[in-house]
Amino acid sequence: MLPDSLSGVADESWDVLICNSVFQYFASHDQALETVNEMLRVAKKWVIIADVCCEKYRHLIEGAVRTMDWTKNLPQYRTYEKTWWDQFDDQGHLVSIRHVRVKE
Repeated sequence: MLPDSLSGVADESWDVLICNSVFQYFASHDQALETVNEMLRVAKKWVIIADVCCEKYRHLIEGAVRTMDWTKNLPQYRTYEKTWWDQFDDQGHLVSIRHVRVKE
């Protein structure tokens, strides 16, 4: 499980690292932070993190999640403020986030 699965990987081992539709399942934002830092460490060029749930739409997401059989028993469906991702710019990484608009 991320981030532990990356701990034995050497720095800059991969050109591109992709993580799709995973961040909503992390136990905490601290675990997500540790995971992003590990991903940045092992990637030479690009880290792509896709399908991240925005805090702005938490009310819509939680309503939908509780109605689906496979997700209704999740302890929490993690969401992220847009500004949460800014902390990686401060570490010298270029972080480019593409946000998708959701109809309310």
